[in-house]
Amino acid sequence: MISNTAITPEFRWYPGKKGYGRGFYIAPFMRFASFHGEGIKIDFTKAGGGTDNISLSGDLKSSTYGLLLGAQWSLGKHICLDWQIIGPHYGSGNGSLTGISSFTLSANEQASIKDGLNSVSIPNVNLSSQITSNSVKLNLSGPWAGIRAGISLGIKL
Repeated sequence: MISNTAITPEFRWYPGKKGYGRGFYIAPFMRFASFHGEGIKIDFTKAGGGTDNISLSGDLKSSTYGLLLGAQWSLGKHICLDWQIIGPHYGSGNGSLTGISSFTLSANEQASIKDGLNSVSIPNVNLSSQITSNSVKLNLSGPWAGIRAGISLGIKL
């Protein structure tokens, strides 16, 4: 399971003659996001044969900056339509995932986990791991990017 919370302050500039809240807009923004993951399984080969896994959980935080292009229309006295056409954003993120083993991991089991984690390849992301006889920790850091888009109905008071 993965959950997410984000705060995205933005400033909207309406270059047209209709004024604020009507027509095309350009909106520079910042996004501060936090992600939480649970139940992320890492499979490994057991010392006595067969396979097992360790469940990882942890948090990742990102800070990005972007530019949103959109348009807003009034649909009567109290309703508006907001079309967020496209809003690319770029920045950085970092975090860690940790798992505790229910039994003591042998040196071979630790090596199997290390090999599995070393085979994970995410472009431009720095991955490092720490594996002990009873835990696994995976650290991630690197660039973070995304795209905002959407359609919203609003109520004007």
